[in-house]
Amino acid sequence: MDNESGFSLTEVITALFILSLGAVALSQSVGTMITSWDRTKNRTSSVDHLTDLALSIEPFETHQRAETGIPDGPVLSIEDGPALQLSSPRLDRGADCEFDMVGRRCR
Repeated sequence: MDNESGFSLTEVITALFILSLGAVALSQSVGTMITSWDRTKNRTSSVDHLTDLALSIEPFETHQRAETGIPDGPVLSIEDGPALQLSSPRLDRGADCEFDMVGRRCR
C-alpha cells in the first residue's frame, strides 16, 4: 500500500490561486478604505479652515458693529435710512412703523 503524506502539485496550485484571489479582494478593500480616509481628512481640513476663518471674522464684525452702532442680530441695510434690525433680543422695545409703497418698515 502506497501511503502518501502531503499535498499534490495540483492541490498546492489551486490553494495558491484561491489565496491570490482573496488577496486581490483584500487589497481593493484596503485601497477603498485608504481613499475614504484621505477624502475625510481633506474635508476635515476644509472645515477646520472655514472654522478658523469664521473665528477670525467674528471679532472684526463685533468691532464694526460697535463703531457703527448697529445692534446685535441680523440687519437689513436700506438706502434711505439707517439699517433695519430684523430681529431684536430685546422684545419689550417699542418700534416706530411707517407705511410706504414698499410696505411697513419698523425702526
